[in-house]
Amino acid sequence: MTDHAILEPELDDQVVEVLPARETLWLNINVAPVIGVNMAIAVNAFSTHSVAAANAQQWLGTFQR
Repeated sequence: MTDHAILEPELDDQVVEVLPARETLWLNINVAPVIGVNMAIAVNAFSTHSVAAANAQQWLGTFQR
């Protein structure tokens, strides 16, 4: 990663937005349902002294409005 000096023309292109007062931000609650699915299966049938192992892939999804 290299250092990058910000030039004045770059600063002029920036957009500034004034934030509301802190009192209006303290109750900003954001709730989103999160769904997690994790499935795996391992079968160790008709064999003695062996090990069955399974890997599981996990999928997470969230839906926000």
